[in-house]
Formats: sequence, C-alpha cells, structure tokens
Amino acid sequence: MPVKKHFLAVMVLLINAPVFAQVNTNRSKISEVRNNIVSTRNNTQLLSENFLSVNLQMPGETTPSPYYVKETQDYYILNGDILISKNPGFQNKSIIKRMMKSPGDCKTCSATRDQAWYEFHNWQWDNGDIPVEIDNSVYATNSCSVVKDALEYMNANTCLNFYPRKSENDFVSIAVVPPDGKQGGNSQVGKQGGKQVIVLSNGKFNMYTLCHELMHAAGVWHEQCRKDRDNFISINWDNITDDMKHNFQIEDHSTAHGAFDFCSIMQYSAYISGMTIDNSKPAITCKYGCPACMGKQTNLTDLDIKGLSLYYGQIGLSRFPMARAFDMGCKGSYLTSNAALNAINQLNKTMYKLTGGITYVGNTPNKPLSYEPGNKFDGDGYTLEGNWQNTFYHYSLKSGIATAQGAEIGSFYRSLNLGNGILGWPENNETSYLGGAYQTFNHGYIYKTAAGGTFYVLKGPVYDKWANAGGIGGQLGWPEMSETVLPDGKGHFERFNHGHIYWSPAHGAYVVKGKIFNEWANKGWEKGPLGYPLSDYVPESRVSGTTAASNLPHSTNGYQKFEGGVIFYSQTAGGVAGLNETCTTELGNPDKILASHINPQSSLTANYNNMVQQKDSTTNQVNKIKNMPPRATQKTSVTNKKSNGAINPQPLPPKVQSHN
Repeated sequence: MPVKKHFLAVMVLLINAPVFAQVNTNRSKISEVRNNIVSTRNNTQLLSENFLSVNLQMPGETTPSPYYVKETQDYYILNGDILISKNPGFQNKSIIKRMMKSPGDCKTCSATRDQAWYEFHNWQWDNGDIPVEIDNSVYATNSCSVVKDALEYMNANTCLNFYPRKSENDFVSIAVVPPDGKQGGNSQVGKQGGKQVIVLSNGKFNMYTLCHELMHAAGVWHEQCRKDRDNFISINWDNITDDMKHNFQIEDHSTAHGAFDFCSIMQYSAYISGMTIDNSKPAITCKYGCPACMGKQTNLTDLDIKGLSLYYGQIGLSRFPMARAFDMGCKGSYLTSNAALNAINQLNKTMYKLTGGITYVGNTPNKPLSYEPGNKFDGDGYTLEGNWQNTFYHYSLKSGIATAQGAEIGSFYRSLNLGNGILGWPENNETSYLGGAYQTFNHGYIYKTAAGGTFYVLKGPVYDKWANAGGIGGQLGWPEMSETVLPDGKGHFERFNHGHIYWSPAHGAYVVKGKIFNEWANKGWEKGPLGYPLSDYVPESRVSGTTAASNLPHSTNGYQKFEGGVIFYSQTAGGVAGLNETCTTELGNPDKILASHINPQSSLTANYNNMVQQKDSTTNQVNKIKNMPPRATQKTSVTNKKSNGAINPQPLPPKVQSHN
C-alpha cells in the first residue's frame, strides 16, 4: 500500500533533559542484559559479544534503560554512529562525568569506571551558528571538495550557519581516518562544549554521509530509532547480523514533530548491504509500503529542513537559508550546482519539441542533479534526467550553457561517458533535422538518422569533408557508424549511406565509394599494397594509350589515386549504375602511372595538375552548404597542443579490426 501524502516527515530532536548512564562491563551477564532490553525497550536479539551494555536515562525517560554500545578508547558508539564521550573535558556543557557515592556498607571502596555516571545535557547551538575546524587529514586524503560541498549544502538549505572556526571554544572538528569496518562516519549529538569531532572513514563517505553527521551535530537523531517507529516500520531482526543490531535500538529521548519521515536523510534504507544476513531480504519492512526514496540519503527532505527550523526557532533563530560559501582552500561543486539547476529551470520555461515525441513545457525536472567530471579541455558539469520519459539535461560549468536532448541522442551520449568523453559537453539543444535529429557538442556532433541509428562525427577533417560534399543531402547521406580509429592507430574512417571517408594525418581526408571501394577492399584497404587514398575519385574521359588499362571504354571513365597505385574505373556506355562497371588496379608510383596513361593535352591532365597543386582542403563555408546543420564555433583552442592530426586532442574512438 503506498504511503499517503499526509504522512509528512518528523524530526527526531534533542530536548533539554538530563541523561544518566552506568556502564555494565560484566560480559558474562550478557543474557541478563538482553532480557532487560527485551522487557524494558521492546528491542530483541541484540546479543553480541562485541558490545557493552550501558544504562542511559535519555531525555524524556523516567528511568534508565539498557543500550548496547561499541567501546573505543575515548567513546561509546551508540546506534552505529553516535559518539558518547567517556571522559568529557571540564568545558563540556552537555556531558558531565561524576563519580557515584560509595554504598553505605563499603565506605572504603574506591571509585572505579563501573561506579561512574554521566549527567547528560543536550544543547542547541546558539542562534544556529556552528563553528567548524577542518583537520589536516581532510586535505591529506583529498576529501576537501566533498567536505566543502556538504557544508555549503547545509548552509544553502537549512537555518544553520556552518562557518570556519576562528577562536571559539565550542566547535565541531571534521577529520578523516583510515577505514574501519562498515561505518562511513560518526558524530556526537548536539552541542557538547569544547571540541567535538565528526570522524569520517576514508573512502566510505560522500557529501550526504557528512550531511547526516552534521545533522547529528546539530541535535538530530535517527528516524528509524524514534519512539513511535513501530507504528510505521518493522525491524526484521532475524535478517540483521549481531554486530549491526545496535543500529535499530529505539531512542526514547526524542520528541516527534510531525509524522514519520520515511525519506529523511536520517532514515536507513530497507535493504542494507553489510548489515543483513541475506542481502536480498530487507532489514526494514514498511507497514504502509516503503517509498522508493527511503534511505537514499541523497538530500534533505523538506521536513528535515522544516524540523530544524522548528527546533532552532524555539530559541529565537530567524534566518532564511542562503548560499553561504565555506572557505577552506579548495574548489567545491555544490554552489555551482545551484547555478546549473537554475539554468535548467530557465531552459524549461520555453517549450522544446524533442525527438521521440517529447514536448517539455515549463516543469522543473524532479530527478536528482548529478555532478559529472569532465575532461581536462572542457571542465566539469552536471546532468539531470527529466521527469518526462528519457529527456536529458546537461550544464557545462565552463560555458554556463544548459542544454536539452531526447531519448536516443541522450542515451547514446551517456554511453560515451558524458562530458568526460570524446565529445565534451553539448553546445545547444537537440534539433529535429531532415527526418532525424542532431546535436552539437564541444568536439563533434551526434546524429539520429532518419533510419533510426545514432552516431557521432568529430569536428575535424572527416566532418569537414562530409560537409563540403553536401552533408546529409549530398553524395554521402547520413552517417552509418561513428568515426573510428583504423588498426594502425593513425588514420580515421567513417561510413555513410553512400560511401566512406578515410583520413590519414599524412595525406588528409578523401571519399572512397562504390566499385572503387570494393576494389580497394579486395586489396586489403589501407593495410594492403595500395595504402591510403591520395585523392577523391576523378571522373574524366581518358585518351587511349598503349597499356592494357588504356583500352578501357572512354565513357564516364575515371580514377582514384592511392599511396601505392591507382584504381581506374570504367562503365560501359549506356550501362546501369552498379552494372557493367569495371575497376582495374595498377600498383606503383601513382604519379608515374597517371603520367603514362594521360594525354598531356586532355582535360584530365589539367584536372590532375590542379589537384596536385591544390590538395583537397577544407573551407570555411560549411555553414553555407545546403542540408548541413550550422557548424558551431570551436571554443577550445588547440594551438601548440599535441594532436593526432587535425582532430581535437581528445580520447579517440575504439579501434576496429575490420571496416568493410
């Protein structure tokens, strides 16, 4: 049964009330402790030799109750990631360690750890201002940008104000330590007094892991452990490993503001790898059906934010969330992601008709915006999947351009590794074109052809050759594959409806098609004795000579020049295209071969000489060619940069072993 909308979120928060704790270190009495827990707290099967039992009188409780905690040198760890200081300093305002009075019949007994108790006072941070110290370990582990993003996310979305510590006595210190077990982070709950730590496990945390711990530091407890949780979820104890059962103890110390928040950043997911015996079965079952967002911990919910405002509003806080930077000497991405989302939202105010029948009008996409690392030439960016079927949006941080694309081009672009791939970021929206569609990118184009295929062409000599041949409406038509590196690792080729373009760094790009292509293929393409093409096909009548090749018919004859020879083409007069065609190959120096066959007075000679003097080159008039989309200006200069020829210095497409 789906969750009803009126089940709004609840914030589990601290209240100002004392807590008393007494430690029971007698592990031989663990069964007795378990029974106490079952009878007093309705938590079952928390038996584990790795844990101590601690009696805590939480705020709101009239008597102490047993809790399982892990023990470290300085802390007890409650419910997975909540730190309770064992020896709080004199400046601590929240936990005060006191010694129990000796029993009347033991006046000589010394005070031991077993006779200690803790007076717990839970504090809010004055006016919601929380000074933060960044430990050197954050920089040493390259975690700076993640920590910065989390702090700026909290500043931009909550009433709290996290700022770099100056000389404040009470502050939060964020540190990164070597990974230990499955835990991503730990924090104390609420203002402790003095230095209090948030400890992050290197390699096991992200921005939202830290946001979860910052919520603890602000005074928020776990949602799945709140007192009324059994009205909404069931804990499947039989499927939870012994050392993880402590994560699900009920915390009676909270007051609930609103209904249970299944999607709170403080709520665990139903399936928790590493906590369950059988990972295919849930640790938590929802009595009304678990929503998909439960336990995702990819953002604060609206009611996480409202709960904080309600809690801190009780002490007179008046602050609207705003984008407050946290200066810590590194570059983050969260605040710029706000700019990305705003740009995408502005894009949505206009109607776009995308291919695939999608019309998008003014609705804000509801999928999470994700940060994407770009390549070194184009910078980073963001991508977002729209709330219409397979509509994609992208934002380039370098250009500040937001773009939209439909299903086919969008999915194909994602397969190319987005902005970190060979094409870079989109430069404009997907545009319908001659029965298909295209989109321009930093370093090329993606075409969705009229026949339904999706391919890319890089900006460079292959694209220029195709464009100068008329593009989609010219002699070659639509692309039928993406530009590909040849087996020698130097040349490129691309197949189109009516022919191929081959490019080599030494000789440039030329069109090879029809019977000449077949003849060349039979000789092994560029790997054979003919090598790479040195010219396009030259259609011309030839003057008879004395060799066998000169006896070819004179109508519609021509040739194409290659590194290792010449292919001569002839079609019988009155012949049908594809029939009555003949190709003859002569190997050797192509210039000498042509000189031996061509009458110096023929027009063929004039064309040939002109071709030698002016090798095929690209022009700057691609935008004027019919049936080609506008050619975007290349923004990234490649002057003096190492290149694989005229191609932009980007990662090359995969090599292929055959290309017929």
